[in-house]
Amino acid sequence: MNNNEISKLYQVLAQVYGGENPLYKEAENRLIDFQQRINSIPAIGNSPNLNFIEFPKQYSSNTPIMDSFGKKVVGGGYFLVINGKGCVIDPGHHFIQNFFSLPRSINDICAIFVTHFHDDHYADLAALLSLLYRRSKIDKDISIDIFLDNTTYTMFKPILRSADYFSYGHNPVRIDKKYHLKNDEDIIIECLPTCHNVFGKTNSGVGYHFYREEDDFSLIITGDTAWTDEINKFYYNKFHNSKSYKVLIAHVSCIFKDEGAFVGAFNSHLKPNWHPNHLAIGGLCKCIEACKPDRLIISEIGEELEGIIDKIAEIISQTYNIENVSIARFGKRIILNKAHKK
Repeated sequence: MNNNEISKLYQVLAQVYGGENPLYKEAENRLIDFQQRINSIPAIGNSPNLNFIEFPKQYSSNTPIMDSFGKKVVGGGYFLVINGKGCVIDPGHHFIQNFFSLPRSINDICAIFVTHFHDDHYADLAALLSLLYRRSKIDKDISIDIFLDNTTYTMFKPILRSADYFSYGHNPVRIDKKYHLKNDEDIIIECLPTCHNVFGKTNSGVGYHFYREEDDFSLIITGDTAWTDEINKFYYNKFHNSKSYKVLIAHVSCIFKDEGAFVGAFNSHLKPNWHPNHLAIGGLCKCIEACKPDRLIISEIGEELEGIIDKIAEIISQTYNIENVSIARFGKRIILNKAHKK
């Protein structure tokens, strides 16, 4: 560098870092504020008996990648708190933005779950991992459980193997195993089978079953799936005669006109046609019959269902005698404790 270049460099640095009130102090204070927020307690508090789920999304997760005729719609996933531990499930499009708007904190996250490798269910995962990496640089004791289906794990494995703050030894998850949260061994997680096309394969995704034996509580998340005889048998054997308090989150996703062919044909050989990738209405009914839930949450709602989904929920509630039927809508929080059964 010549003397002229050194002089100009000195002038810039002197104005940024020198004087009684150096310019850089503002940025430094903002960084300190960020570090303090990272080290703060979770926004959900520390209650060990806290169980709720929030929905930082609206409609089916794929809708926000469409134009949607100029209407403001949002995607995302779920934020589940079970026994006071925060779990992110399927962080799809706009999840992080929606999550912070609830409002929630990065400190609230103890675990991340992905059901399958479709971008509307993992789109914000990389950004979420980046935020947690920044948090780990400040909080050296951070430990995040991560549960990924086979395809998602394969795609994200290089990132996970380079980070020592993720517990990835149980990946990819499998249907025939039980898992525990590292931050709470009392929380048991099981994977549920799905039938949903992911790049030509229909068996790479999973649903999730969360439960705690001591309070006899079960949360069933179907994930995106068609309803098959094999899945019906699995759900029936696992949940039908269970005496636990069961909350079912069913991914309806869409309407399917072909299943309507069953109407008026009860005495014929005709059988209902199930959607090849989603529950739709017929699969939802069969899932309810297999699980016998105490509470039903209808989720993954296609935007085309918005005008009729409340009526569908009312019909389901009356037909199956389920008092608590809710629609998963943006920003909604549903308390899952038994005390809120009514």
